[in-house]
Amino acid sequence: MSNVQSVLFVCMGNICRSPSAEAVFSQKASA
Repeated sequence: MSNVQSVLFVCMGNICRSPSAEAVFSQKASA
Protein backbone atom coordinates (compact mmCIF):
# COMPACT_ATOMS: atom_id res chain seq x y z
CA MET A 1 0.00 0.00 0.00
CA SER A 2 1.35 3.44 -0.89
CA ASN A 3 1.06 6.53 1.25
CA VAL A 4 -0.03 9.38 -1.02
CA GLN A 5 0.63 12.91 0.15
CA SER A 6 0.21 16.20 -1.63
CA VAL A 7 2.11 19.45 -1.32
CA LEU A 8 0.88 22.82 -2.51
CA PHE A 9 3.32 25.57 -3.47
CA VAL A 10 1.79 29.03 -3.43
CA CYS A 11 3.66 32.06 -4.73
CA MET A 12 2.34 35.60 -4.78
CA GLY A 13 5.45 37.41 -6.00
CA ASN A 14 6.87 35.61 -9.02
CA ILE A 15 4.73 33.60 -11.45
CA CYS A 16 7.70 31.36 -12.37
CA ARG A 17 8.60 30.41 -8.81
CA SER A 18 5.72 28.00 -8.07
CA PRO A 19 6.15 25.83 -11.21
CA SER A 20 9.90 25.76 -10.56
CA ALA A 21 9.36 24.66 -6.96
CA GLU A 22 6.93 21.97 -8.09
CA ALA A 23 9.40 20.64 -10.67
CA VAL A 24 12.27 20.52 -8.18
CA PHE A 25 10.09 18.85 -5.54
CA SER A 26 8.77 16.26 -8.02
CA GLN A 27 12.30 15.42 -9.12
CA LYS A 28 13.51 15.05 -5.52
CA ALA A 29 10.45 13.05 -4.47
CA SER A 30 10.80 10.53 -7.28
CA ALA A 31 14.51 9.90 -6.58
